[in-house]
Amino acid sequence: MTEHGSRSGRRMPFRNAASVARGGNWRAAIRALLVLIVLVSVLGGIIAYSIVSRGLSAHDEPSRVEALLAGAMRRWATPESLRNRTNPVEPTEAVLGQALSHYADHCATCHANNGSGHTAIGRALYPRVPDMRANATQSLTDGELFSIIEHGIRLTGMPGWGKGTPEGEREKKGTRALRATAPETD
Repeated sequence: MTEHGSRSGRRMPFRNAASVARGGNWRAAIRALLVLIVLVSVLGGIIAYSIVSRGLSAHDEPSRVEALLAGAMRRWATPESLRNRTNPVEPTEAVLGQALSHYADHCATCHANNGSGHTAIGRALYPRVPDMRANATQSLTDGELFSIIEHGIRLTGMPGWGKGTPEGEREKKGTRALRATAPETD
């Protein structure tokens, strides 16, 4: 007994639970919960005000926050194993010719032949069709581009063109076409 009494720093963890419950810790937890509820309510009010004042028109440009969230969601939606893949299709003249021909027939309707996105459809979509020549698009990995072409992007005008086959030759060649678009000019 005296041996246990000499260990002043060691106590049973549940022995004083009743005294803690009677203390101010529950009050602090309730106060923190109320602050959280108020913050969520204020944020909800700001979002509601934004929607009421601006509306949900597809003619407006996305806000900076909306664009950042969309980019993050697109990145999170691409599995890391796919994101880090490189394109196995070699960029030969024949492959680039096929890719650009396919791009002109199937992609240019929205993205324009030069990749600018300045078409009747591209300007009317929300969010806007990205400029394929811009650094933001060209800096995507081969795996990210493949995933976008293969699976599409939800809540945008970008459909998924893949058939779900492991090869995905057309989509892999499509990433070559995007790399072959003219560099952005100022």
